[in-house]
Amino acid sequence: MAFQDLTPTISDFFTTKQIGLYSERGFFFLSSVIKTFTDSYVTYFLIIALLGFYFIGNGLKKYSIFPLIGLCVYISRFVFGRHFIQIRSGLAIAVLFWGLQYFTKKDWKRCAILIAVATLLHRSALLAIPVFLMGYLKIKKKHIVWGLVISLILAGFFPDFILQYVQDAGEDINISSYTDISDTYGKNRKGLGLANPMVYYQMAILLAFTFAEKRLRRLTPHYDTLRNGYFFSTVLLIVLGIFRVLSGRTSTVFATYEILMVPLLVYLFNRKNRMIGYIGLAAIYSTIFYLNFK
Repeated sequence: MAFQDLTPTISDFFTTKQIGLYSERGFFFLSSVIKTFTDSYVTYFLIIALLGFYFIGNGLKKYSIFPLIGLCVYISRFVFGRHFIQIRSGLAIAVLFWGLQYFTKKDWKRCAILIAVATLLHRSALLAIPVFLMGYLKIKKKHIVWGLVISLILAGFFPDFILQYVQDAGEDINISSYTDISDTYGKNRKGLGLANPMVYYQMAILLAFTFAEKRLRRLTPHYDTLRNGYFFSTVLLIVLGIFRVLSGRTSTVFATYEILMVPLLVYLFNRKNRMIGYIGLAAIYSTIFYLNFK
């Protein structure tokens, strides 16, 4: 409805008031460009999806040791949420993923442009700022482990404190629709917290990636960026677990790095035993794909 009835063509874009359903000006502009050529919402969604896959595909070609495995992980884990539901944030996340190299090089100018463009598509891209700054810190294994332990303690023993603090902050920055867990909006049910199996799934990948540091550094120049981003994602998933929508929306931004991390972990198996890794991946991600599809 928003696309068909409330989106102007590019000739009328600058004289049309932006409606609330388009929170970000950049995505409103992109929709307006597409509306200039088609009124079909099916074509509209297809174009947005293809743009997202373009950036994801190019990122996989640039950075992945096994691009096809990375694509399979992406499809099983993220494709339904990104390309069928969260189309604004899905496109913004794809743009950030494509720009991984600039985070690794600490190229702050290109990173600033990248984050600005992604934020025009969805403001969750602002979460890239702390991940970029983490690149200047010497984060070691013990910091990862202690970070996870402290996050688990906070989520397990101080949920009321987190609830109050985040809800107050949500009012200040106008994201109260994401911090409401009273089911007022018909979707914001209370999160599973530490009962969420994805918490332990991400922790397992993060810890495996962390403790294989010495070998993995020889395989990719992006080791620190991948680990830092995924660490940030996992902490958000744990600490904000009481908020079903907010924890998912924030943690997924850099959970995307998983599509590069998992193939690297599989590569650690020697050639003789690598089939074990393939079979394990097939079982895990077929299950995740089925649950997402269901």
